[in-house]
Amino acid sequence: MPFQHPEEIGYGYVIERYVTRKDSDHPRYLELNSARVLRPGWPHAKRFARHLIEDAATIADAELKALLAYEWRSRLTAAWLIGVDRREPFRERTGDLLLASEVCYSGSAYCFPLDGEGGAD
Repeated sequence: MPFQHPEEIGYGYVIERYVTRKDSDHPRYLELNSARVLRPGWPHAKRFARHLIEDAATIADAELKALLAYEWRSRLTAAWLIGVDRREPFRERTGDLLLASEVCYSGSAYCFPLDGEGGAD
């Protein structure tokens, strides 16, 4: 699958809005990749989770597709947003990306939406 910068299809804002957004000391993709968000006692947990859940509920399918078509940071973030909001239509796509194993660091994130148990209630 070829990589395509979201700017090329009119979604250049999604990187800053969803991927590099800072709800803590670091960009969102870095916090998701480190799994710090899952550790008890992390001081930014409530704010981070609240914003992640809000973004997962409001991101458009076209924006998710733009993120999934780009590099690992965008794909990792998109996979989390898909899993949190339980976006069933994206299960096949994330499964295909997991099997293709095109980019580093995103594999474990692809597993989250495939689990079927992830997401906010």
